[in-house]
Amino acid sequence: MRTSIVVLAALVLAPADAVACHNVTVIEVDRVARRVDEAEQTLLAGTTRESMRGAAWSLRVLRGSDPEYELVLDGPTAERRARTLRARATRVLALAVVRREGRVDRRRWVPTSRVSEEARRENLTWALEVLADQDRGDEPRARASHAEALARFDAHREEARRILIELADRDLMPDAWGYRVLAELSDRIGDHPRRDRSITTCHARAGALADAICPRLVAVR
Repeated sequence: MRTSIVVLAALVLAPADAVACHNVTVIEVDRVARRVDEAEQTLLAGTTRESMRGAAWSLRVLRGSDPEYELVLDGPTAERRARTLRARATRVLALAVVRREGRVDRRRWVPTSRVSEEARRENLTWALEVLADQDRGDEPRARASHAEALARFDAHREEARRILIELADRDLMPDAWGYRVLAELSDRIGDHPRRDRSITTCHARAGALADAICPRLVAVR
């Protein structure tokens, strides 16, 4: 009888103990999608710190490495969405690294000025590899992001400018950031007409965010 009581007690207590040890918040892919959307919007506005925070959280949840959250994927459609969200969140982190000129702590995903030149270059190389891998040659946003990363390397600046000119001339530039980079690259080689047009278009596309995004190489006419 004593043995039966012990076994019964163990069976009753086991589920409660399991819940206590696995006290996580279960979330669906829609919540992660909203967080990735927010990260992309804050990146577009030039707020790299907030965009990295949101994208890094999303990746941890999507990869199952966040101890506080458990993602529920109920079927193939949700799994495909999760893969797409991983790519988008990784793109946000890579572009944030590019726009911070590599001055990012990639362990904590925060901006930092305390980074060696070697680490800074490693960060930019990582970002370039990510964005090059996502560029299939047929999607303007991926093309422009790849060009932004290329522009951070002397050996690749002409390639970056070529990509951005093609997007601009075909009216496919996805946002003001592409025009910012095109203006800077054109200024470097003395192509002032292209530089001036790019700055003017950057201001038109950026709207209220122009002061944060567009370069101040010349006055906007």
